Amino acid sequence: MLGVLLRFSQLKQTPLSAFHKDVLKARMVGFAGYSMPVEYKEISGGGMAEHKHVRSHAGLFDVSHMGVLKITGSDRISFLNSIVVADINTLKPGQATLSLIMNEKGGIVDDTIITNYTDHISMVINAGCKDKDIEFMKKHLGKLNVNIEYLADWGLLALQGPSAASVLQKFISEDLSKVKFMNGFYSKIKDISSDVLITRCGYTGEDGFEITIKPEKTVELAELLLKNPEVKPID
Repeated sequence: MLGVLLRFSQLKQTPLSAFHKDVLKARMVGFAGYSMPVEYKEISGGGMAEHKHVRSHAGLFDVSHMGVLKITGSDRISFLNSIVVADINTLKPGQATLSLIMNEKGGIVDDTIITNYTDHISMVINAGCKDKDIEFMKKHLGKLNVNIEYLADWGLLALQGPSAASVLQKFISEDLSKVKFMNGFYSKIKDISSDVLITRCGYTGEDGFEITIKPEKTVELAELLLKNPEVKPID
C-alpha cells in the first residue's frame, strides 16, 4: 500500500489536479504519468450520465496532460512537411488539420493537431508520447531555422457538446458562428482578463473547442465555464 501511495504522489499534476480532487470531488487515477480525474460521481452522475450530458448539453474536459508546442522560425513549414503527412503549405492562417508524425520507415510516431498562424505553428501531441515526440522532432531539425517551444504546465481545456458555442460566446468578442470546424484564433476571456488560444475541434463527435491558457489562469477559466448550468465536468 505504501508503494502505491508513493507512486501516486510521484504523478505529475495539471493546473487543475487539485481543483478536480478538492473542489469537484473527482476520483483520481494515474494516466500517462499524470494525476487525472476518472469520475465525477457526485456532480455529473458517473460515466453514462457524463456521456449523455456531452451529447445533449456541454462537458468540460481537462486535457492539460497533452503536449502543446509552439513552433517558430523561417524553416518551420518545410521542417514539418518533412515529418508529417499533411501539406502545411495549404493551411491558411488559423486553419488546423489532424495529421500524423512519421518516422523514416513510414511508421507512425504519433497523431497530432497542427494549426498554422502567420508567425508560428501550434501543435498538440498526445500525453503518453510527447517526450519522445519532442526528442524525435529535435533530432531531425539539423541546421534548420526552427525553434520548438513546449508550453509546459499550460492548461488545455476541451469544451464539448451542442451547447459549447453558446456558452463560450458569452466570454469572448469574436463571433463563433463564423469560426469553422478545425480553425483556431487568439482571443481574450473577458471575465478573467486572460489571453487564450481557441481551436474549434475535438474528439467527441460533437461540436466543441479546445482552449489553451496560461497555468495561473486555468482554474479561473474552469470555474467560469462550470458556473453555466449547461456545463458539467467530464473525465
